[in-house]
Amino acid sequence: MNIDPSSVNRSQIPFISLAPFLLITFGLAWGILALFILLPEPMVAIFGELTGQHPLFILAVWSPAIAAFIVVTYSAGLGGLRRYVSRLLLWRCSPDWYVFGQSAFHCFFWEARL
Repeated sequence: MNIDPSSVNRSQIPFISLAPFLLITFGLAWGILALFILLPEPMVAIFGELTGQHPLFILAVWSPAIAAFIVVTYSAGLGGLRRYVSRLLLWRCSPDWYVFGQSAFHCFFWEARL
């Protein structure tokens, strides 16, 4: 199958960008965890006890999103980042489902707090 080069979307992120994405993602997440496992006393003394609301925990959890923003911006520039972020605003179902989802989410966490 021959693909016409003029029809290929030049704004696509190349497959080779998967390697930096994975390196950044796992480097951040596992690096933070490894430091807390291998050097627990110094890390707790410097940063405090690691909990679910600790900034380093949040950084580790959000490392895939951070890596995606970095790789998209590097590969496709600010225009590519704008296109990437604009996909967050696409409505794929009825607004009623979004209201239901948000309501269920908040009710669940209100119940969990009690």
